[in-house]
Amino acid sequence: NHSHSPVRGGGGIFAEVESQVALRDQSRVHANTSTHHGGGINLYLRSTLELHDQSALTDNHARGFGGGIYVWGESSAERFDAAVVSGNAGCW
Repeated sequence: NHSHSPVRGGGGIFAEVESQVALRDQSRVHANTSTHHGGGINLYLRSTLELHDQSALTDNHARGFGGGIYVWGESSAERFDAAVVSGNAGCW
C-alpha cells in the first residue's frame, strides 16, 4: 500500500472489532501517514495482525502513537518468517 493521504487512524490499514489481518508473500505497508495513531496499521478492539513471509512494514508515520503499528483494545500483533518492521515513527 502506497497511500499518502493522511487519515484519522490507520494510514495504510484500519482494522476494527475482531478483524483478522495477515500480510503474506512479501506484502508491503510502506510510506503511509496518519494524523492520529497507527501510520501503517491501526488495530482496534480485539483485532489481530500476523506478518509472514518477509512482509514489511516500513517508513510509516503518525502524529500520535504507533508510526508503524498502533495496537489497542485487546488487539495483538505477531511477526513470523523474517518479517521486517523498520523506519516507522510516531510523534508522542
